[in-house]
Amino acid sequence: MPSVRIQPPSRNRPRRRCAIEGKLWDEERGIYVDYDLVADRPIDVYFAPNFLPLFAGILSEARAKRMVDALENDGFGLPDKNVTPVPSYDMCGFEFSPVEY
Repeated sequence: MPSVRIQPPSRNRPRRRCAIEGKLWDEERGIYVDYDLVADRPIDVYFAPNFLPLFAGILSEARAKRMVDALENDGFGLPDKNVTPVPSYDMCGFEFSPVEY
């Protein structure tokens, strides 16, 4: 088995950040999305884990605000005082089923 050479995190950070920004940021929606490496395209569904970069402390203030704005849309229910906690899937998403949720 070939050996894997692991670089210290600080040496890989610029490349990693560039890859994340280039492949995962969805400018239209204002969130980070998952990416299908086989099909080489973004996965067009968003759910709670797409917002984890908010907790990583790496976002610009403008980008963080865009992500919070996306969380406050009707699909995730933050403005609705009757919805707690944030659903793990967009309630307006094409595969959402209120019967199965």
